[in-house]
Amino acid sequence: MVLYELRRGFRSGRFWISFWANLVMLAVGGWDYIQAFIYQETAPGSGVEKFLMSYSMGITSLIALFFPITSVMAYSVAYRSEKDSGYRFYQKIREGELEYRISRVLTAAILGFVATIVPCLVWLNVCLFVFKSGNTTFPLIYGIQFLKDLYRSNQISYAMILCANAGIQGLVFSVLGLGLCSSVKNKYFAALVPFLGCIIGAVLLQSICPSLNALYLWDPNSYTGKTFGIYIYDAVLVVLGIALFYVGEDKQ
Repeated sequence: MVLYELRRGFRSGRFWISFWANLVMLAVGGWDYIQAFIYQETAPGSGVEKFLMSYSMGITSLIALFFPITSVMAYSVAYRSEKDSGYRFYQKIREGELEYRISRVLTAAILGFVATIVPCLVWLNVCLFVFKSGNTTFPLIYGIQFLKDLYRSNQISYAMILCANAGIQGLVFSVLGLGLCSSVKNKYFAALVPFLGCIIGAVLLQSICPSLNALYLWDPNSYTGKTFGIYIYDAVLVVLGIALFYVGEDKQ
């Protein structure tokens, strides 16, 4: 039933809205070098550096801020619509209670992962091959804290690791969104809760414990704690999402 639900998910308009929104936000983050390309000028930096500016280091890097919303949109909002329509009762009879729950969690995780990592990989390749891969011409290295030695030795591998991290964050916030959509009746408000939580948390926790700022999960270079703390934080959010999902299912 997971495969059936995945096929439904990949055909969903909301999944593709999430996918294209992520890709557009990456493009907006790279607007400076896109303009240079349009006007046939030479933009500074290697292809990977251009990607990093889009990913999180540029002043117009929108995806670093709005990824919680697109992650929830990938599947969780559709689940809420299914729940509101009563279709889930038919699905539960067809699949069984336990298989239904497992399939929804796995589907949310996979769709959130794919809707985030694939646009990042696509944009990385655009930066490498369309905007060309030139020599480093500005000191972006000073902003690199995460795996700095790998960045010095192999920028492409470094960028692919960041893409993988982006996919993990898409997975985490999609599962968290599933739990919220199960518990909160308004699906659009539920989709905004992770984003609002990140923003409020960033304001309140920045001076108390910056390592708990969930927006830093997107960019390991911004995370102030040990790198493994990111994935402990991720694991806690996944467990919270699954717990909320099970509580919401038990209530109705």
